[in-house]
Amino acid sequence: MKQDLIDKTLKIVEAKGVDGVSMRSLAKQMRLSPMATYRHFASKDELLLEVAAQGFERLTSLGDKAAQEEKTPQKRLEAVCLAYYKFGHENRSLFELMFGPIKKHEGLSEHFRLSARQSFSTFAHYVADFAADQVKRERFPFQTAAGLWAHVHGTTVLVINGYLSAQESSPRELEQRVRWQMANAIKALG
Repeated sequence: MKQDLIDKTLKIVEAKGVDGVSMRSLAKQMRLSPMATYRHFASKDELLLEVAAQGFERLTSLGDKAAQEEKTPQKRLEAVCLAYYKFGHENRSLFELMFGPIKKHEGLSEHFRLSARQSFSTFAHYVADFAADQVKRERFPFQTAAGLWAHVHGTTVLVINGYLSAQESSPRELEQRVRWQMANAIKALG
């Protein structure tokens, strides 16, 4: 039942955004009493943080899968960066939920914090793997990974919000530009 609530909430987030989620309407759609949802989640915020946590797990998994198809550390890192971009571009509302303000939610979900931390840690692993032979190891993984992550995240947000996509004539052209930007950012690490 708990996972069903999460799955249904994710569908609502994808279709209507976070504002489309209400515990009462969720219960109604699932043919539950309004109080049944509160047996699993104390609040809407707690439910949304669980959806976001699973979003981070999906993002991490997609990056790992993309990296496994590549032979070199540079190509693996490029694949992870592109997977991040595609995830954000294809799951805009979930992406915005995952990276929205969380300070007000501190203490609500350890699973959320662990999933977000693991997602960045995995990204940092690919950065460190790429850069191991190219720069001094003590700079890794955090500083360099955080810089590249900020670049990839910023590019993704600019596309989602239409700032970069408005400059390209087709989705394919846009993806080619994003690939080029990410590849050059990665090369700059070396």
